[in-house]
Amino acid sequence: MKPDQIIIIASFGLMFIQMIGFGIYFKKNKWSMAGTPPINKLLFKTGKASMMLVWCALFVESTGLVRLTFYDRTLPTTIPALIFLLAGAVLQLAAYFQLGHNLKFGIPTRDEENETTLKTTGLYRFSRNPMYVGFFMLLLSTCFYVLNPVIWILSIYACFVHHLIVLKEEHFLEKKFGADWYTFTIKVRRYL
Repeated sequence: MKPDQIIIIASFGLMFIQMIGFGIYFKKNKWSMAGTPPINKLLFKTGKASMMLVWCALFVESTGLVRLTFYDRTLPTTIPALIFLLAGAVLQLAAYFQLGHNLKFGIPTRDEENETTLKTTGLYRFSRNPMYVGFFMLLLSTCFYVLNPVIWILSIYACFVHHLIVLKEEHFLEKKFGADWYTFTIKVRRYL
């Protein structure tokens, strides 16, 4: 197995373990990661599915069992793929930990709305949405590694849908936190 394959498979293994750990932690504390889709449900679900398909393509391509790439992968595409993968995975996982019980797939339900806090420290001093920056880096990593136009189209679609989700989530935060949110947006950019 090549070094790039080992790095990709190991990264996915760590992310998988982290997601299981978060699931157990949330269940133990009787919290839910489920939220309300902030945009049209079909758009929300297809955006999430596109993102997952792209990430699965990266994993499948890295195993060498199925060749999804249309072009020969070279060092100038493999190195950025690995850099974006590692940076994106670290950013995403760190953002998950910093969100804690505020982590939701969508906007908090009405019952959980009062428990939501505004995160402005740690990674959130540099980006209002570090988790999404991590997602986007993982998508970009796949585009560099899986040289396939279908993967590129799915990645663009996933980015577009997740940007719409971010806009709606930020609208929710603006309504909930008012002046504190406004001050935060002046100091910290949406993505980078």
